[in-house]
Amino acid sequence: MNKQIDTLKTKWIPVPWLVSEALLILCAGLILSTLPLFWSSTGQNTLGIELQAYTFQLAGFILLPILLVHKKYRLGPDALGLIRPSWRMLFYGGILGGLGLYGVNLLLTTLSVLVLPEKFVQAQSVVSLLDMAGTPYEFALVGVFVVVFAPFGEELLFRAFLYPALRSRFGRLSGILIGSGIFAGLHLNLVAFLPLFIGGIGFNLLYDRYQNLFCNATAHAIWNGLALFLYCVTS
Repeated sequence: MNKQIDTLKTKWIPVPWLVSEALLILCAGLILSTLPLFWSSTGQNTLGIELQAYTFQLAGFILLPILLVHKKYRLGPDALGLIRPSWRMLFYGGILGGLGLYGVNLLLTTLSVLVLPEKFVQAQSVVSLLDMAGTPYEFALVGVFVVVFAPFGEELLFRAFLYPALRSRFGRLSGILIGSGIFAGLHLNLVAFLPLFIGGIGFNLLYDRYQNLFCNATAHAIWNGLALFLYCVTS
């Protein structure tokens, strides 16, 4: 991980792993998220169960791709975009990219709420977790999850692992659209589908350009951080 990219655009590097392998690992992460249900008891803190489930899911999203790429394909962490970025890349791609994508997300979410019938309107997952937090400690814990752990885990799986496999198999445009559809659909939220689909396109384009996980994770962290800030000022 001592390699650093100093340019603002990198040449696309094809990957050897398969779309089927990426989808299997995605399913494995989702299955892992159900494990806390087997030992949870009636009356147990709902937020605690949700965070346990999220921890197992993110662990699968992070560890399984790294193990597959290392053990089967004998590739280093740089194959998954784990490369130290330059500050320019973090600023232009991570910070400005995250701000722009969240602005688009907020606009599309507002339009979706106005257009769709009220019965389809439901809170996004970040807001649902925050609503469960009953103490400042729980609120801070959720904040760490949504701003630090979730962006890294989701970007590693969806952008550094799934999208390159899709692009290698179906081409750039199809890979971006299919990957964005999977990302948005898995959130199971009709109101959020279009904003997340467009956001997924933006994150895929960001990874397509820089091939740097830290750049993408920064943009995603800013997206989630702004959602957290908006929740705080409107609650």
